[in-house]
Amino acid sequence: MNVYDAASGGEREYSMIKQQLGRVAAPARVPAATGLVARLSATVFVLGLALLGAGCDFAGGGGTAATPHVYAVASHSGALYQIDEATEKVSDVPLLSTGQNATGELVFYKGIGYAAVASWSNSAPGLYRFDPDTPSAGATRIGGTTSGAISAQYIAFASDTLAYVTSADYSKVYGDALYSFNPSDPAAGLTKVADLSYPQDVALGSDSRVYVAENGSGKVARFNAAGTAVETEIACTTTGATGLLAGTYGGKAGIFVGNSGPLDASWAYTNGSIDFIADSGTSAIAVVTGPVVGRMALLVSSTLLATGGYPAKTWAIDLGATQPEAKEVLNGVASFGGSDINVYGNYAYIPDGTNTVYVFSSLAGPVTKLTVGNSGELVTNVGIDY
Repeated sequence: MNVYDAASGGEREYSMIKQQLGRVAAPARVPAATGLVARLSATVFVLGLALLGAGCDFAGGGGTAATPHVYAVASHSGALYQIDEATEKVSDVPLLSTGQNATGELVFYKGIGYAAVASWSNSAPGLYRFDPDTPSAGATRIGGTTSGAISAQYIAFASDTLAYVTSADYSKVYGDALYSFNPSDPAAGLTKVADLSYPQDVALGSDSRVYVAENGSGKVARFNAAGTAVETEIACTTTGATGLLAGTYGGKAGIFVGNSGPLDASWAYTNGSIDFIADSGTSAIAVVTGPVVGRMALLVSSTLLATGGYPAKTWAIDLGATQPEAKEVLNGVASFGGSDINVYGNYAYIPDGTNTVYVFSSLAGPVTKLTVGNSGELVTNVGIDY
């Protein structure tokens, strides 16, 4: 594996533990130091990454950015901060808050935000819904105070009337399952679709079928065309299936799978991978092996970005290469990464788990570091309001 040198200068601190978010199946999934550094090639490959702007200042007076499309989540407080992608201004006070610990993935669908709240040290886990145009209304839990209680993990939308959320809880207070809900009728609550093995990411393939990463079994569950039952379970090339992303590889449409891999006796990750499952396929093939991967995004059509691990790293993979390699993206000489990644307007946004969101693009230039939230908050996820 080679190294992308994304910028000059800058140190970063990463302290977020995934189990604090309820995002790991067992103690064996708790992030630990990886052995990837020792396997990196000495060759330094310079990746062009564009500087978004000259400053990283805050919007003044408690205001929010003028035309924000990017939102960052502080996990422990449930606070949602706005980032104006055009000016690099970050709101100095949150737009609103779920009021819950373990607030994780944030997804927008047709202008409405949905936040997954897991069970870790939390009072009211579940799937929360809010309108960013009326922040004073706050965030409300789909299903209310009783039927809406799940350890929510990841979210995907199939249509205006059908969406999915996974639930996974190491303590087993809440079930490990896939649930459906109607975005147009949130009062209808959640409906269990199927029990699964510590499910994580959920995605819709180009074949419109539902795919779920089963972290507990190292498999991906593919549902039938109606989305009502598991059609098949496909084993990944290593353990720790976590992230999913619809895309194309080798001329075929399908799903990329990010795997964290096993841990050794010292609780260090040893060998993760990114797999690919073609539509209607019955097996997973390894695109790259080695990187510990939790989340993925396409920066451009042929550049796959992945992040994960502890300490976290960010990787770039040229999908057009005959033999793709995972090349580490660096901020100068420093590694960086986190538990999430999102792309808007050809810019990648990666929260580091503390108070920094790293931003870069495919053009020549360095990485930008945006300060988000207050000291002590764990900024773990980024959502894009298209």
